[in-house]
Amino acid sequence: VDKSVTFGGDVMLRDLGMKTIERAERMQGVLGAVQAREIDPLTAALAAAKEAGVSPLQLTEAERLLECLLCTQRLKECMESCDSAELEDAIDEAQEAGVESTLILQATQLLDRLQAEEALTSCLAGDADIRQLERLIGDGVAAAANQELLQKAWTVHRYKVAE
Repeated sequence: VDKSVTFGGDVMLRDLGMKTIERAERMQGVLGAVQAREIDPLTAALAAAKEAGVSPLQLTEAERLLECLLCTQRLKECMESCDSAELEDAIDEAQEAGVESTLILQATQLLDRLQAEEALTSCLAGDADIRQLERLIGDGVAAAANQELLQKAWTVHRYKVAE
């Protein structure tokens, strides 16, 4: 006797129960990955949960955490590369994603230093006006710019004042 024909309702209930169990297991996987706070396991767990039909509403916090982890990773990479344009974008994204404030502060301080150094370098490469150079030196000192670059700027400043 074919049970699916005779007991069709029971088979459908069993299938529904299995899907519910699978969704619950996938959600447990997401919760475990959230606790681990690691990008790859969380990405995989979210994909499996979505595939199993877990409600997107139940996954909202895990997706926010994943976004935060990805932004944190990008921010750290940009801090290592010292690319001020990329770092500026990464800081904005990190703030929106709720990345840890101390990391954002460190990144902002690094960005200030990089921008001060870039401005000083550009000014020294061109025909620097004394007031602009004084302002950039002040910005560089405030941002803890490269000491060698600051020394060079002070030397140029003294030379210009002597003119």
